[in-house]
Amino acid sequence: MKIDPNRFLSDLHKLREFGASGVGKGVIRRAYSDTDIAARKWLAERMKDVGLRVHFDPVGNLFGLADAPAIAYECCASNTAKRQCQESPQCYH
Repeated sequence: MKIDPNRFLSDLHKLREFGASGVGKGVIRRAYSDTDIAARKWLAERMKDVGLRVHFDPVGNLFGLADAPAIAYECCASNTAKRQCQESPQCYH
């Protein structure tokens, strides 16, 4: 899976709009708040757009899973905070 750096940065900027606290003040998204749920739903749609299979676990962690055997990556977004994508089967935070 090739990552488009422009799209990645654009999406990252859009994601931080959910709960933005002002210029230079970070983001506040309380778990399970309306803002948090909206951010997770938005990110899930973006994952679907690039062909990932979206999975929410029972506590609300969001996973974007690649089904192709040649692409063994899982993109994890616990609390939709900044995360790294690493090779399966583990996701490092």
